[in-house]
Amino acid sequence: MNKKNTANFVLAMIGIILFVTVYGILLPRMEREDQVYAAQQTDPLTHNIEESIRYKNKYMGNAGNLSGLIHSLPLGNIESELELFPDKLAANILYKSSTADITPELLERSLIYNATATFALIDNLQEIRYTFSDLSYVVSREDAEMLQGQADSPLINSPNKWRTEFQSKLEDSKYVEMGMKTLY
Repeated sequence: MNKKNTANFVLAMIGIILFVTVYGILLPRMEREDQVYAAQQTDPLTHNIEESIRYKNKYMGNAGNLSGLIHSLPLGNIESELELFPDKLAANILYKSSTADITPELLERSLIYNATATFALIDNLQEIRYTFSDLSYVVSREDAEMLQGQADSPLINSPNKWRTEFQSKLEDSKYVEMGMKTLY
């Protein structure tokens, strides 16, 4: 082989090695990491609130924004519809699922987490109804403030404080039980 053919062969081999590395190793690894992260976003114990902060808004009437927020929180992976009642400053999230499809611990933690996050991020929202095919849960801003303190707390502006001062409490089953009694 002459030098030109050798150079072409070496370049072709480098290209094949790079192709196999990218498509056979790197992309599948990145896809697995994305799947793990997506699964973490459905659990209130591992949810990254920073993904939801971009939906902060003064007004609940921005349906697209509120819908984006609901879908960025735990339970957001469950198909749902959103109804807004601006005269009552209320929202109804209609889940196309039964509570029996969700473990009780995950459901209760998610309801507490989602209500706290939603009230902290939507300034004028006063009531949220989480409606499943078998049960409904209604929570008011006032009840959320009784549980967590001021709903528009600066906690939401500091993801580290959010994790340490609120999210970590959801690991305690007594806190979750008390939270469910207070909120619902």
